[in-house]
Amino acid sequence: MKGHWTKGKRRQTIDSAVWSALRNRVARLIEEHPCPTVRSRRAIAAVVGRDDRTVRRWLSGEDYPDQDSMATLRAWYKSQPSSLKKRQAGT
Repeated sequence: MKGHWTKGKRRQTIDSAVWSALRNRVARLIEEHPCPTVRSRRAIAAVVGRDDRTVRRWLSGEDYPDQDSMATLRAWYKSQPSSLKKRQAGT
C-alpha cells in the first residue's frame, strides 16, 4: 500500500541509548520540579514545535523524536537551572 507505514515500525532512527538517557533525565526533571509554563509536557511541546501527545509518547518510550527535536530537547534540558539538575542527580 502506498503511503502506509508498517505497524510497530519506528519512524525515527536514533541511538536508543542516547535517547533513553535524555528521556529519563527530562521525565524526572518534569516530575520532580514541575512548573506548568516552563517544565511540563505542554511547555516542551511548545519549545519543540510538536503536540503534547507526541511529547507524551516520547517520554513514555512509545516513540522517538527526530534528530532536530532531540537536539532542541537537549538544549532545553541544558537551559534549565543547574540547581534543579544537581538536586535531581543527588537523588
